Amino acid sequence: HGLLPEEAVLGQRFYLSLEAHLDLGPAGRSDDVAGTVSYADLTQVAVEIATERRFNLIEALAESIAAAILAGFPPVEAIAVRV
Repeated sequence: HGLLPEEAVLGQRFYLSLEAHLDLGPAGRSDDVAGTVSYADLTQVAVEIATERRFNLIEALAESIAAAILAGFPPVEAIAVRV
């Protein structure tokens, strides 16, 4: 990822942080993963997008991850993606 040609050639390391907002009451009361969203599933989506596509801007990378999570995980009401 990156706008400059050198960034495409040399590569970079990126750290992603996801903060999902959803009602955790059902999972807290039942102790059942079916009442929440698995952080492993959210991580998989983020990693797939970050490694399978190339973005000029990290803002576009973050937006793509956020949009995919909001579309794919209806319990997630809001998501913050930090790159």
